[in-house]
Amino acid sequence: MTPQSNLTRHDRALRDAIVIAAVVSSVTTSPPLLVLSLHSSPVQSPHSGCPNSILLAGLLLTPRRCWWLVILAVLPAHFASELYSGVPTRMVLSWFVSNVAQALFAAFFICRSVKDRLRFDRFRDLTIFILFGAFLAPFLSSFLDASLVKLNGWGTSEYWDVWRVRFLSNVLATLTLVPVVMLWTSGRVTALRKALPRRYVEAFLLTMCLWLFR
Repeated sequence: MTPQSNLTRHDRALRDAIVIAAVVSSVTTSPPLLVLSLHSSPVQSPHSGCPNSILLAGLLLTPRRCWWLVILAVLPAHFASELYSGVPTRMVLSWFVSNVAQALFAAFFICRSVKDRLRFDRFRDLTIFILFGAFLAPFLSSFLDASLVKLNGWGTSEYWDVWRVRFLSNVLATLTLVPVVMLWTSGRVTALRKALPRRYVEAFLLTMCLWLFR
């Protein structure tokens, strides 16, 4: 492969990363998420686990060397949405740290364990996604998030109540949103037309659980 072709691939990857970063930023501050933030419990990050899941999907779609672009793009959106909800600046920064930590942990270990792009029609990929993305990352980052909430004196809930709410909301958001984004960008969303009725019921129940535990 010639140096020119390598440069072309690098330019294309950078261009795609910029586009993904812009999309992630715009979706994070979309009206539905802003409305959800106004109804979220003060013990957890606004929008439940939606921003974390969107950020994780953006990182999984971007080369590792361009992750910093996606994270920087999320920062102003993060401030705009949470300050709009009346959250103090220190708490906004704390939530940004815990949100990015969760997404980075999940994306790093998923990309390290999956040879190419994550696919949900491969049992190994699905297992890796559930283990690192939907369980371990929310599980570990919830300790950090709950500690930051108590450190900033935000809300009156107990530590383990904060941990439980954040963990459940992020697990449900990851299971609900990330597969949809990954399938949509890979063009496999058309397979939904051939899905069995019980799959639609499953999707509906997951969505309802996401709202109930927000």
